[in-house]
Amino acid sequence: MTRVTNKEVRGFVQRRVSFKTNNGTLWGEPYENGVLGTNIILRRYVVYSYQYDWPIFVAEEDEHGNVQWYENVDKVSATTSRHVSAAHPHVDTLPMSRGAMVRIAREGIAALAVKGEHPGVYVASERFVRHIPEPVFNKWRAR
Repeated sequence: MTRVTNKEVRGFVQRRVSFKTNNGTLWGEPYENGVLGTNIILRRYVVYSYQYDWPIFVAEEDEHGNVQWYENVDKVSATTSRHVSAAHPHVDTLPMSRGAMVRIAREGIAALAVKGEHPGVYVASERFVRHIPEPVFNKWRAR
């Protein structure tokens, strides 16, 4: 993983490339998950502050290449607020709670949209969610 300064972080986030700051408190990682029984690959990119249970940004790409960014709006510390400023991708983001962000980082927006666990998420991200293939929705409905 490439080591970077806080000033270099935004470029890595915008390109959705792995990085870790020199002090190790801020990092970004891409993830790819296949949907069982299909040839669909779901791609997410997650930026974390301090620990895996505090994602500050998640980018999720659908099978058409559309990207939706989500932003953790819960506040925890001044340092994490500085991480948000340094890592912000400078694109529109949908505000989410920390709990929703953890779920999106691990399982994708379909987990929230289909289960209805986050009020308004389907409406807020309708453009993105409607592009999620039926096998993905079926995977979450079965849970």
